[in-house]
Amino acid sequence: MASSTQAPEKTPSPSRPEEVPGEAPSMATQALEGTTSMLQSFRPLKSFCQHVNTWAHYAQSPGRMIETHHLVSRLTEDVLQCIVFDSDQANARIIGVEYIVAESVFKKLPEEEKHLWHSHYYEICEGLWVNPGVPEVMQQQELKKLVKTYGKFWNTWHPLR
Repeated sequence: MASSTQAPEKTPSPSRPEEVPGEAPSMATQALEGTTSMLQSFRPLKSFCQHVNTWAHYAQSPGRMIETHHLVSRLTEDVLQCIVFDSDQANARIIGVEYIVAESVFKKLPEEEKHLWHSHYYEICEGLWVNPGVPEVMQQQELKKLVKTYGKFWNTWHPLR
């Protein structure tokens, strides 16, 4: 993290349908999706049972921050996988995927891999990591575990373009 006396610029990134190219879903598409949502299981998605709201720094521009919404699936006590959205609204866009690992897993990674990961220490200690609606006592227990974790993030959509 770059140090600065200036507060980072928080950049909101709400999803706006008019910013997504293409036509609105047709009646036929809506009917198909209504049917498939009743007939298909969506088991992998059902494992995502935690919502984390964060303000994250851009790696190339530490003075800028973006609000992110992680839906989290815990694979093990030491490995989490996240689908990252630009808002918590129904029309939110997937802007990335993040894997989160405990420090013990991170330490076992090859050296050439480690530079692709970032620590969550700053985000958590600065109060930039919140579980909306979760009682504070439960959040604090989770944050104690997560403060020593590392994340690897892949951008899939730049929300500000």
